[in-house]
Amino acid sequence: MVYSQFDEIPLFNWFKLIDKGDAKYLFKDKPVKVDVMTIWMGLQDQYFDMMGISDEFTRIWKIKGAIMIDRIDMALTGNLFLNNRIRIKERELKGFQIDTKPQRNKEMAQVAKYQNVSFIDPRKIKAAAYYGIIQNINSHGDN
Repeated sequence: MVYSQFDEIPLFNWFKLIDKGDAKYLFKDKPVKVDVMTIWMGLQDQYFDMMGISDEFTRIWKIKGAIMIDRIDMALTGNLFLNNRIRIKERELKGFQIDTKPQRNKEMAQVAKYQNVSFIDPRKIKAAAYYGIIQNINSHGDN
C-alpha cells in the first residue's frame, strides 16, 4: 500500500520525503511496484493547492524531484553514472537550502499550543491536518 493522498500521509513521512527524497516513505508497509513519480507528483500538487508556492520553492522541488527520479533509476538499472548526477544536483540544492528544523520545531510548538496539547506526534498527525492547522493559525494571527 502507498500513501497517495495528502490527507492520509503522516507528517513524519512527508518531512522525510521532502528532506531525503527517499521514495520508501511513500509506502505504508513494504514497497510494492507502483509509479512512484506519479504518486509523488500528485502529493506535491495536493500540497501546493493547499499551501501555495513561491518561485524559489518551485526550483527546489524540481531539483529534489530530479534527484528522486535519478535515485529510483539507479536502483532499478544499477547505472552508477546516475550517482554523479545526483551529487551535482545535491550541490545545486545546497545553494537554496536553509536549516528547516528550527522552523519546523517552532511550527510544531505553535500547532501544539493551538490544539491545547503538549506535543504533536508527526507519526500520528496527517500532513494535510497539520498544514490545515497552520493555515488556521496564520489566518487568525495566533503566532
